[in-house]
Amino acid sequence: MTAFTPSDIPTEINTVENLAIWVGLVLQKINPDQTALEGAGPAQKVAQLGLFQVEQTNQTRVIIRQSIEIQEDFTYDGGKLWQQAVPFSSSSIPAPFLAAAL
Repeated sequence: MTAFTPSDIPTEINTVENLAIWVGLVLQKINPDQTALEGAGPAQKVAQLGLFQVEQTNQTRVIIRQSIEIQEDFTYDGGKLWQQAVPFSSSSIPAPFLAAAL
């Protein structure tokens, strides 16, 4: 489990979209080579983030992919899905990502 406290999040992160990118960057940084089987075929990286230029609109987009196992006994109707996550890393958040470093 990569633990954090709300004060670790940089103060300029003030939207869910900003938070999603920050989390994606952190997970990719601390788990660059970790993979998991998701089905038939080769294992996939559990945390991926990439920048993509869309030629039709001249926009740059961040695409974030995370593969997080959930508890086997989770239920759809009773609990909060985010509380069912199985930790896949014990690394600390790198200092450059912490609010105190900014």
